[in-house]
Amino acid sequence: MKRVRPESKTKTWFGLISPSDISKLRTKFRLEELQKIQEDFVRFLNPSVYGLPGYIGFNSDYVYSFIMQSEKESAIEEWIDKFKTRLAHGLRLSNGHTIDISFKIGLTQLDEEFRNSYEVLTKAKKAHSEAINDSDAVAVVA
Repeated sequence: MKRVRPESKTKTWFGLISPSDISKLRTKFRLEELQKIQEDFVRFLNPSVYGLPGYIGFNSDYVYSFIMQSEKESAIEEWIDKFKTRLAHGLRLSNGHTIDISFKIGLTQLDEEFRNSYEVLTKAKKAHSEAINDSDAVAVVA
């Protein structure tokens, strides 16, 4: 956050992503399988898999946090388009199952106005909540 400058060409986004229908997963799989599935999600959603600079990791149960940096304004849209394309025929899991799944994303672009990481996380959480509550939205930017 200290390196975010208005004159910088590099854009930085922070966000939260989760499966759209967690209850469907919980009824279909056992606890041990669900833990492996969460690892599968992190591997699948990793921006670097799609040639974009970023990281993803566990935030809480079925919610993953990510950070991406790029000089391209469209980096987030590219990432979403790429993983949605791969999801068209379902997501192949490490346990051999293939599931139909979609994800909800809430994110914010970092700028010099953020005073601390708590503000960034709060804004991303609000956007994520809005995405979850909007049945038509895939991503909400706050």
